[in-house]
Amino acid sequence: VKTILVPPLVDSNDPKWIVNNHAEIIVLQLIYAGSPFSVKCKETAKDRLDKILISLERLKEEGYKFQMHVVGIHAADLLFAFPLLETTLKSLGSSIIFYGILPHPEVIQLLKGSDYSIFLRDDSLVTRAGFPTKFVESITCGIPVLTNNSSNIAEFLVNGENGFWIDISNQESIYKSLQKAFDVTPEKLLKMKRSCYQSAMFDYRNYLTAFQSFLNEQDQI
Repeated sequence: VKTILVPPLVDSNDPKWIVNNHAEIIVLQLIYAGSPFSVKCKETAKDRLDKILISLERLKEEGYKFQMHVVGIHAADLLFAFPLLETTLKSLGSSIIFYGILPHPEVIQLLKGSDYSIFLRDDSLVTRAGFPTKFVESITCGIPVLTNNSSNIAEFLVNGENGFWIDISNQESIYKSLQKAFDVTPEKLLKMKRSCYQSAMFDYRNYLTAFQSFLNEQDQI
């Protein structure tokens, strides 16, 4: 069967994706946007927000300055799934903001104002089925991604250029991977953001030739 494999695509000329300038980096801004788990079935967590926050707590204790924006759930939802995180959330204090569910345009605006987009996923049937749209949206907005190798992200993420791989082998490796990303100079990070944005990696125009070839092959069957 003739097939074509493409990631989720966007029209990067759509006004909602346009970024005029990336803001100067003063306090590192991170964002997680999504639904990490079903509130009705907390055992099937898709994104491991809990592991991210545990490492962020340690980074804050060691003097790192950052703001973590969590879109898609409230703090109460997170504590329902992971009640042991109550101490972590208290330690993070004003360094973490929960927004709950927001309209998509508002999420994109928050994304544009961030320095890193972050999500971690365990290897499962759920995480292998499909491609994370949050990765596409982040790169399109010029925001480097901190994540682990899931789906076929490895075909698109270049470590140190448009994001950083996070080693999720254990909590210590997550912390060290995040520390490396946090230690990037503001100049280097701005360069990464510009590189992400200018790549237009997921613009549909980059796939027109592949689609045309696919359709021509169908005509010949």
